[in-house]
Amino acid sequence: MYVESRWQSLDKSCMIIKKYHTWQYNKQGGRSERKSLTSTEQQAINQRHRAEKYAMVIKDNFVTGDYYLTATYSDKPDTAAVPHDVDLFMGRMKYRVEKAGGKFKWLRVIENLSGKGRPHFHILMSKVFDFETMKSIVKKIWPHGFVKIDLFGGDTSDAIKMASYFSKQKIEEHAGRISTSRNLVRRPPKKHKIKRSNTWTEKMVPPPGYTLIPHLCFNGQTADGYPMQRLVCEKIETPSKRGERRNE
Repeated sequence: MYVESRWQSLDKSCMIIKKYHTWQYNKQGGRSERKSLTSTEQQAINQRHRAEKYAMVIKDNFVTGDYYLTATYSDKPDTAAVPHDVDLFMGRMKYRVEKAGGKFKWLRVIENLSGKGRPHFHILMSKVFDFETMKSIVKKIWPHGFVKIDLFGGDTSDAIKMASYFSKQKIEEHAGRISTSRNLVRRPPKKHKIKRSNTWTEKMVPPPGYTLIPHLCFNGQTADGYPMQRLVCEKIETPSKRGERRNE
């Protein structure tokens, strides 16, 4: 017996499937003694869980063409003033977005708050303004340095890559956890028990209509030392849908 965790994005373009044994369901050895982990191993597991959680949030709330901002200081500031500066920027941006009739949906992390380099922050936010208008706005509301505006790719790989960066341990050590707006959709995966022991296999098979993203899939172990498998899949587009997307 083992547990299967399955999550599908709202647009059905992505599916993340995990299966894993736990000591509760280890029939061969009964209740197993927990494995002692090094701090490095535990950090890696924690980071993986954070990245998966935020990848799901990103996929359900942000789409291709949304904005990814990096704002930095021209000079190294008093670090105590940085959170205030960032909050002021966020408040001004929210005001402009809502005045334009949009919803300010965002995910943000501050970097180098206590490190050696200049503090800066990253924001993934929903697109409300066209690119030129956005450039004009950020110049007015961030007077402390520079803002780079990139477009979010929107694919599953883009979401996981961004979530992995936002949740990396180095950022937590020198700044803090990820901050998000309260209006984001958050849906946990659905879990159920698989009772037939012969269904476990290390062979990676995507569900019908999906294909694997190989570099995001792996067979590994849980913190207790039991087998674990993660599959990250993208929906297979039909030729007609691909053509429709190109023509949009």
